[in-house]
Amino acid sequence: MNNEVEIFNPAPLDDKVSAAAPGLLGGRLELLKDVEVQLETRIGRCRLSIAALDALKDGEVLTLDQAPGDPVEVLLGGQVVARGTLVVAGDHFGVRIDQVARLTA
Repeated sequence: MNNEVEIFNPAPLDDKVSAAAPGLLGGRLELLKDVEVQLETRIGRCRLSIAALDALKDGEVLTLDQAPGDPVEVLLGGQVVARGTLVVAGDHFGVRIDQVARLTA
């Protein structure tokens, strides 16, 4: 077994370069415009004990913490990116977007 440890000392960033450098995509969002992402919606939450979870039966109703008409959350990778209203869109549920989160640096 090799017990040698090597200390890593990264080179300091040049403040002038990093401040003037464009974002992650170099200001070229068009490079990713066709990449698809999967969004999820969250309409509410509930808390159960393990015993109550184990006792769940078909037909039981879980009461969520949100009332009808409350905004639903739209998530990307577990992060809220928008909020909206649950609607019926044809034969499916949909979300009418009411508020889009703004990314901050």
